[in-house]
Amino acid sequence: NGYYMHVVSFFVNQDVGDYDKTITRLREVNPESPDPREDKFGVRLTERGKRYIKYTVGVGVMETPFFLLADLVARWSGGKYAVDGWSLPYTFIVGLATICYVLLGFFLLMRVLDKYFSRRIVTLIVVTIAFATNLFFFSTYIAMAHGFLFFDYCLLIFLTDRFYEKPSLGRAAGIGATVGLIALTRVPEIVSVMIPVLWGIKNWADFKGRLQFFLKNIPVLALAALGFLGVFSLQIAYWYYVSGHLVFNPYACEGFDF
Repeated sequence: NGYYMHVVSFFVNQDVGDYDKTITRLREVNPESPDPREDKFGVRLTERGKRYIKYTVGVGVMETPFFLLADLVARWSGGKYAVDGWSLPYTFIVGLATICYVLLGFFLLMRVLDKYFSRRIVTLIVVTIAFATNLFFFSTYIAMAHGFLFFDYCLLIFLTDRFYEKPSLGRAAGIGATVGLIALTRVPEIVSVMIPVLWGIKNWADFKGRLQFFLKNIPVLALAALGFLGVFSLQIAYWYYVSGHLVFNPYACEGFDF
């Protein structure tokens, strides 16, 4: 709910920074759902007096196409389903988002792996990732950011491989936007930028060659940076709206407990 409330609040209730309508309706539909306003780690207040959801908006952005489809179904149901973001069409269709993204991620990953390995090895890799890692759990039993990030990383690998095969400004912008989407989903994952930077480098000579490539292609870096900022600006705008700061730590006062 922490991720999905971004979507319902923005599109249905227009109560971003407050969330009263969104949470009230959630608890009407599911009375067993705890009130995140009463959880010190849930929906909290900023010094500006606005409530904020600590989870970044990336998952919500990726859930939005599924939400819009569900919204059409609810509106065309002739009143059978409430147009509130929580009725059956929404929970069912948005609930499929993770699985759809994971499957698409595997498709992109296989496209890359097929260039370097035999189909037998590719199949073994895909089956192992699908059923012998925690991706299976986070794609089927609980809707967290992991499945979405899996797709994001597969997309980044796919675009990076294609970029170095045939560099272009469009592919550079796509790489930047994808890194932005990854950071939008979980900010520390901005380290993903090292994938396109270091892709294919095996030794010091390769590294120096990569630096020379970037120095000779400044527009490529500029387009990638614009792609990143264009996507990540959604999070900056949200932080500024709720806190008055462009950079805001939504996990303040939380530490690590073994």
